[in-house]
Amino acid sequence: MPCSIPIGAYSPRHIMSPVHCSPADSVLLHHDIKSKLSVGMHWGTFVLTDEPVNQPPQKLKEALAKNGKKEDEFVTIDIGATITS
Repeated sequence: MPCSIPIGAYSPRHIMSPVHCSPADSVLLHHDIKSKLSVGMHWGTFVLTDEPVNQPPQKLKEALAKNGKKEDEFVTIDIGATITS
């Protein structure tokens, strides 16, 4: 079963880090819980913080690459889309 992990509403970090994961934090969380498949959530719907509303998926891809993870093990999907595992 996929894990939903938040990837958005993270900037500025000095304010948001106690309550919101950055994409880099989310990749570490994905690793720590030994998730086989994670889905990024909590992004792209409302402008809540300083980062561009559609930036989290790109930052997620960068963090996955930096941590030696495959893009298909932590994905984002369009609003209303479904995935099967």
